[in-house]
Amino acid sequence: MIKKKLSLIIISVILFLSIIFVIFKVYSEKTPEPVIINSNESKTFNYDYYVNINSNKDNPNYISINFIVDITPKIDGDFKNIVATAYINDKVQEFIAVKSYYTFGVSDKEPLYMNRNDSENKGISIARGTWLYNDIDLDKLIDSLNLGIDLEINWDNGFEKVHIKDVNITKY
Repeated sequence: MIKKKLSLIIISVILFLSIIFVIFKVYSEKTPEPVIINSNESKTFNYDYYVNINSNKDNPNYISINFIVDITPKIDGDFKNIVATAYINDKVQEFIAVKSYYTFGVSDKEPLYMNRNDSENKGISIARGTWLYNDIDLDKLIDSLNLGIDLEINWDNGFEKVHIKDVNITKY
């Protein structure tokens, strides 16, 4: 009788530990972090990055800067529930007078749709405008802008994380 109880306890403990091990194994497996690719290597989207730097006639103490990223599909198909976020690089952040909101894009509260064959929804543009002090070293700013910008884009059937190196800078 004692042998049966002892065997039952040992089997129960082994079964319990096995279940705990399986649960721990399932919950401890993490989804790998997506790899950042060069935007030119994307098989899904074209990315164009523009920066406009404008002197401010109304307030000579500041210069305005606008970051714009255009995203258009390279392939046919519907891209639904698009959420895109661009990240201004750390070097450029040092020049920004208003120290907040170093990201910009389309939130999950307002997801978008695009299809390259749809005349009204061929692509999306995301943008952010902010201020710079007028006494900045413009050459250093341009060097920092030329480091590029990172962008994450999610849609119903996919995810892509890219680094956009090529920037078109316009100074007014």
